[in-house]
Amino acid sequence: MPTTTFHSATGSNDPVDGGMEFDGADGTWASTHDAASSGNNSDSSTDVFIQRYDFAGGQYNLRRTAFIFDTSSIPAGSTINSATFSVFGTNTTHLTNGDSINIYSVTLASNSTCAATDYNKSNWGTTAYCNSAIVDTAWNVSGYNDFAFNATGLAAVNMGTGARTKIGMRAVGDVNNVAPTGRSIVNGLMADNGTNIPKLVVTYTLPVLTMQVFMATQPDIRSVDSIIMF
Repeated sequence: MPTTTFHSATGSNDPVDGGMEFDGADGTWASTHDAASSGNNSDSSTDVFIQRYDFAGGQYNLRRTAFIFDTSSIPAGSTINSATFSVFGTNTTHLTNGDSINIYSVTLASNSTCAATDYNKSNWGTTAYCNSAIVDTAWNVSGYNDFAFNATGLAAVNMGTGARTKIGMRAVGDVNNVAPTGRSIVNGLMADNGTNIPKLVVTYTLPVLTMQVFMATQPDIRSVDSIIMF
């Protein structure tokens, strides 16, 4: 079974990684959570962070981050046996009531840039790709934080010509649409950092192709009904 490690590209290139942030100063949680677009988005940052917090008694900040991987080298029809998405952590902030982080589906307008409208909650899934969310206080700040894919995540690994696998990282409180009463931020490294960058490791079984052997065209083969090619 082959195992392949995939990475996002640096800058505004396919496959991109980047974050979309809404700073809801003087706004409500609903206006922050449900905003049609972000006020700050970047696909060239070296730092990934997921945050959900109340920073001034009713003024909210929310950030969602997306990662795209070129998984076209996995042949179409392969069986995905396991997949793990990992982010190298650098810092975590937990004040009063924190949060947990998990991964979900995401749809971006482009595979090479992060647009402000990508922030829109309609682009982000709510069914987790991993059964174990990571609590902000347990976030590894000097190593990789691993998200092992469940059945939903495995089914989302795309393969074949032009395939891209897309992962959205969100605070669980964001997914559940719960206004924060404290501060939760986790930091990590993006592809633009150059080292210790996010990765998707996939183990898969190649497809089995069966070809009928026609005796008239294969005179050297006398008793084989089919050839199994891997």
